[in-house]
Amino acid sequence: IQTSGPYGGGVFAICVDTPFVYTTAGKVGVYMSSDNGFNWIKVNNGIEGLETTSLIKISGNIFLGTQYGGIFKSSNNGSTWIEINNGLPPITNLEITGFATNGNDIFVGTNGGVYVSSDFGLNWNERNNGLGVIKIYNIITSGPNLFATSLDSIFFSADSGLNWTNINAGLNIFFIQSIAMIDTTVFLSGYQN
Repeated sequence: IQTSGPYGGGVFAICVDTPFVYTTAGKVGVYMSSDNGFNWIKVNNGIEGLETTSLIKISGNIFLGTQYGGIFKSSNNGSTWIEINNGLPPITNLEITGFATNGNDIFVGTNGGVYVSSDFGLNWNERNNGLGVIKIYNIITSGPNLFATSLDSIFFSADSGLNWTNINAGLNIFFIQSIAMIDTTVFLSGYQN
């Protein structure tokens, strides 16, 4: 079923918290539906003109990633947004590519590796030991285990991101598009040589 929007750009991320649905639509911003996607309104107060890239909702708060604007949080279903970039590198060069959670930890993938916040985004700490400074395209969690992908590699951390190991053995794909996990099986999608 096609809904009545949102219109004006590609949708880069979707976050569902029934009956609310949120989408990022690039420079058009964030749209919210309160009726399971039948009708949409813009919720851009505080993020106007930013390229929106990723979303996650945690304990009633929406976290929004942007390209060259950092991270924003809304505690009122997107009506207003506040910037939460303490501890991140300069936002003028920062791309936020995705979010993952484990307990109170919020992990964010960026074009400079992985960062974590244990205080709902008030402070961010780098977690790149074994990663280097690379662009992370996807990040997921399974308990204390994390998986992160770059353009052509997958990395694993067994200690909530403190240390990372490249686990490319047997990997015959590049430009990894997405990652998912069911039980102990990790699925990757991308292009094959």
